[in-house]
Amino acid sequence: MRKDFCLCFNEGYVPYACVTIRSIMDNAKSGDDVVIHVVSDYLSNVSQEFLKQWNVVFHIINDDSIFDGIDLSVWGIYALYRFFLPKCLGSDVHKVLYLDCDVIVNSNLDELFEMDMHGKAIAGCIDPQTYSKEVFTRLDYDFDKKYICSGVLIMNLDYWREFRISDKIIDFMKKERDKLMFPDQDAINCLCCSNKIILPPEYGVQCSFLRDSRFLIEHIDNIHSIVDNPKIVHYAGYAPWVYCKNKSLHSYMWWKTYRSLKAFPMVKVDYMRSAIKYLGRYLLSKFHLIDSGSKFHINQYYNHPKVTRKSVKKRIQELKKNV
Repeated sequence: MRKDFCLCFNEGYVPYACVTIRSIMDNAKSGDDVVIHVVSDYLSNVSQEFLKQWNVVFHIINDDSIFDGIDLSVWGIYALYRFFLPKCLGSDVHKVLYLDCDVIVNSNLDELFEMDMHGKAIAGCIDPQTYSKEVFTRLDYDFDKKYICSGVLIMNLDYWREFRISDKIIDFMKKERDKLMFPDQDAINCLCCSNKIILPPEYGVQCSFLRDSRFLIEHIDNIHSIVDNPKIVHYAGYAPWVYCKNKSLHSYMWWKTYRSLKAFPMVKVDYMRSAIKYLGRYLLSKFHLIDSGSKFHINQYYNHPKVTRKSVKKRIQELKKNV
């Protein structure tokens, strides 16, 4: 089966992207034709040579002026590079699975690539923001249509080409910039609110969901599948390679795949540096040597317990008593 994936990143994110790509290849079936599309404005020769061990096709962007007028100060430009895909990829590529670089694949994903997307632009899992009515008020569309996470997104490229979805999203981001909080994700949700498929949460498990009673109640009957057999894990806000954010019960999957690369030792060095910084902030805060409102105070960081199977099970039991 032909399976096209896409990641968009720069030189600084090569180690993390390689973990994602390795997880894709580790879970591919022997008969799969897996193609990894990498979209970037620059990758060194060393990085490109390393990536070529997998079936990687490079798409180097030399002109991104179409994004002029979009505020990129917070989120950066690389997620927007996915909007080049309808043109970058040939007309023989009908569907592509876009992944952020903080993702681990834990399945061959046959169901996603076999899924009928006729008349649909995208498919994705709900985002934690879908439980906030403020989002729908701000973006002015119906709460019942939900709000999906764009970090794991199947794009029906035939639909995107026919209806010029990329152009419409970019125009929307420029015209409606004052009401956008998560620019590309907000725009994708607004313009595709009526022509999307909501995927089961196993295809985009986020740590924050396992802290959210609303999510746990909604998915209480299949929570064990979400916890024990996630098909895709998205470490949004919980990067395993940063000490204070390494709170996901699925962090071990990321580290296991990283170790299998036998490369990028600086990832471990940076992790230890982040641990030392966190400890310093903790001690300064504990002994009241800095003000609680300081950006260096421990409360400004992830100062909560790691999510574990035990903690999720305990919360589920509490919720069942109240249902």
